[in-house]
Amino acid sequence: MNPSYEGWSNVFFLKISDSKPDDGWGGQMKKIQINITPPPPEPPINTIYPVWHYFDTTTEFNSDRIGGDFYKIAGGGGQAGPSPAHPSRGTGSPGRMAMFMDATGTAVMKYPMDMTDTEAWYVLQVDNQFSVELSNDGTTWTTAFTPDPSLLSPATIDLRWFDKGITNMSPYYFDLAALGLLPASNIYVRLGDAVTSTGWGSLAWNALITKLGYPSFLAGGNEPDTSGLIGDQQFLFTKTTSSDRENDGRFADAINSFSYKFDLPDGEDDCTLHARIAGNFSMRISTNYLMCVFPDYPLSSDDIIVTNSTGDTGTNFYLAIPITNVLAQTDNNEIFVYFADLSTTNGFGPNLMDFWITKHQTLTQAIVNAGTEEELPFLWESTRSQVNVAVNGTRSRQTLGGESFVYMFDIKEIDVAEAYNFEVGNEYTIDASTNTVDWFNVFNAVTNEAKGTVSYNPYTGDAAGVGAASNAPIFYMIGDTQNKIYFRFNDSIAGNETKCSVYKAWTEDAIPEPGLVFGLMLVLAVLIKRKVK
Repeated sequence: MNPSYEGWSNVFFLKISDSKPDDGWGGQMKKIQINITPPPPEPPINTIYPVWHYFDTTTEFNSDRIGGDFYKIAGGGGQAGPSPAHPSRGTGSPGRMAMFMDATGTAVMKYPMDMTDTEAWYVLQVDNQFSVELSNDGTTWTTAFTPDPSLLSPATIDLRWFDKGITNMSPYYFDLAALGLLPASNIYVRLGDAVTSTGWGSLAWNALITKLGYPSFLAGGNEPDTSGLIGDQQFLFTKTTSSDRENDGRFADAINSFSYKFDLPDGEDDCTLHARIAGNFSMRISTNYLMCVFPDYPLSSDDIIVTNSTGDTGTNFYLAIPITNVLAQTDNNEIFVYFADLSTTNGFGPNLMDFWITKHQTLTQAIVNAGTEEELPFLWESTRSQVNVAVNGTRSRQTLGGESFVYMFDIKEIDVAEAYNFEVGNEYTIDASTNTVDWFNVFNAVTNEAKGTVSYNPYTGDAAGVGAASNAPIFYMIGDTQNKIYFRFNDSIAGNETKCSVYKAWTEDAIPEPGLVFGLMLVLAVLIKRKVK
């Protein structure tokens, strides 16, 4: 290309001349052929959600910062910035890094998206006087949020987590579909200062892109975590002094507390909140954020209060709480969940560990890919199971030792699944139940097995695959008011480091033959009679 020819691009010149000008045989061109090989097309992006972003590792998302800086807050001066794998999360921890954009400073983040996505949410944990603009091409910008300057009177930065009142309602949820930004190959986010003359520019901590809009996290966990776990920073709404114990939950004792803000998808009220929690906890669920600021604020009759008044401080409680009535109070499904110490004098405040909210799906044919957001509607219980992401991108949910997790399938009355299939590996035990109380073994592999498929039919008791039980139980779901079947996965040998790994689950549809239905009803009647005795 000759840059001297204005307006021309991709132009080249070919000069032909006589190599021997004195012999009378000049150069002669008979044919010229030019072969242009186009560059290979870019492979489609297959984004696995959720995608989380901690701004102290901001270069991962191509930050274009102008005049901005990183700002260390909480934990006192003179401390080095935290390791990306172990950033701090609260008072008494080393300083956590945030990105600070003041006056004319701006920052642009670029997040890869899947062009097949028709819905997604961007969740941003940000403080101070900030502006947020969104784009799907990096050129045309939509002002997604600029707070009213008359409401902004920032208090001391160190109070950022519980100075939430009117001045700051972070985290903020941006519905990318409602803003007209989907589908898109990339989403761009530009942060700036809403009031350029005060010195209180945007202070960005964490961001998250979620496809389904429902939260799932390991409270106080590693952030970011290459194993696939997500911490709770994106969702924190208020906190006083809380201990962020790495991989051991978020703990608040005595007068201390913490809370989360969730903006769940609109029009989906039939949801369940799941949590694994210990200690003398008091948990409140409401649509009114004032309960997070004023502990004695009165709740409505449809709000929920769950407490551990048993005095048992050593047991992990597994909660599955329907929150339909709470969500029915609001059109935007924005709720707040507050944790405090029920007994402020014994040193055993709430210790929250696993937490997720989901709308459980009623269906007969399901494909569950472990470690993705699509897994959430089937995840019923977890005792510290972990999502593992292999080097090649393969995801699995793993348990070790006394850990386990439970999938729940909600079955329609007239359509039932004849087989439940699981892609599993290593040392695994799989139990089945219809009530989460009475468990029956279906598979038990006590050797380190390669990844393979096992299959179980609850209506015939047929089990096939490595470790299949010779006397697998028979369940019949039609007529059962619950119409649910549960599968529990755990490590078959607790004494070694080989984990139970589950990669995928799927079902196959069928309606049992009438004769089989009658026979199974007789079996069920016998089982019920024995149970009553």
